[in-house]
Amino acid sequence: LSVRQIEDALRAPTSANPSVAKNNSNTNRSAVSLEIEKIKKELSMKIGAKLEISRDEKGKGKFVIAFKNDAEFNNIYDYLKEIPD
Repeated sequence: LSVRQIEDALRAPTSANPSVAKNNSNTNRSAVSLEIEKIKKELSMKIGAKLEISRDEKGKGKFVIAFKNDAEFNNIYDYLKEIPD
């Protein structure tokens, strides 16, 4: 799933039946959670550091990249500098 697909899944209309709506919401959140875990692992491998991703109900969130020392910080920084604008 792309980030846009994840956002769309979070905004998907719910059913008129509250129990079905709750199940759909839980299913969407589960799919999003699995996709976020996949993204987290992929990015963590690419940057070579521990990464945390958190999101709220509205879809806002943050990335937190942990580093152990100056060398690891510099490696992360160098990786991020290489990303095209």
